[in-house]
Amino acid sequence: MDISLAMKNQILFDNVDLIQLSKNKLKQWLMSNFVNILCDHKIYIETVSITPHENIDTNLLYTIKASNEKENFVMEFGELKTSDILNLKQNEFQQLFIVNMSNDYDQLSVLKKLNGIRYNLSVISNTKTLLLF
Repeated sequence: MDISLAMKNQILFDNVDLIQLSKNKLKQWLMSNFVNILCDHKIYIETVSITPHENIDTNLLYTIKASNEKENFVMEFGELKTSDILNLKQNEFQQLFIVNMSNDYDQLSVLKKLNGIRYNLSVISNTKTLLLF
């Protein structure tokens, strides 16, 4: 199951600018949609938690964990600075990163260098947003 792809799709469907949300609203949105995505796949959850982490590569990083008696599900969410995009490393967990792309940033050169990382460049609430998943 591709949770990060489903989360990316939900951001685009809801047209929600996660960068503008307060930390509390962001955590609520992430947890609610994480559980909803699992439920859409007939996976029912007993516990869910979200843990903030400090990481030098991100402005904000949460690990979201959900579990039932059979399985555990984990996803990481972060807000990257444009300068840190090329340092992004894939890991064992589902990941979704959001980047606010400023108008003066050369987007094409960055996109050409994103080898092996799926991305979506969209305008969400008048903000050029790069979603890496």
